[in-house]
Amino acid sequence: WHQDYPYNMLAMNAATAWIPIRPVTGDMGRLNVRTPLAGLQPIAYDEEAKQQFHNSRYIGIKDLDARGAAWDREAVIAPDMYPGDLLLLHALSLHKSGANRSMCSRWVATARYGPFMDDALYERTWFTARAKYPDIFKHHHPDLFTKR
Repeated sequence: WHQDYPYNMLAMNAATAWIPIRPVTGDMGRLNVRTPLAGLQPIAYDEEAKQQFHNSRYIGIKDLDARGAAWDREAVIAPDMYPGDLLLLHALSLHKSGANRSMCSRWVATARYGPFMDDALYERTWFTARAKYPDIFKHHHPDLFTKR
């Protein structure tokens, strides 16, 4: 389970367009979404993983093991999706991919939109979470940051 905002730090009201390039069917692990929006979730950083990877694998929702089972029960599972379909996700939508039990890869394109003049984005002079700014979430949301 994750929210897009801690990974991309675009804007809390940004949207992600999730667009399949190949069919995504039940055996490939459909997208699971928890509704309604739960607000920004606390994040835990795995400092050891951060040293090994230059991507977002070190970021995770705090206490996910304890909370994820309840979210699994409350999830709405997306239907089979095909090229040309589109699923829009709010930046704070809790979501995850289901287990891929097929021999096929899930190929999807994602596009994100956030308002250029979002107050928080403007105040940090449009810095977003990329490899160049790996600690931007904990810098701007210290109350929601914990080491794993």
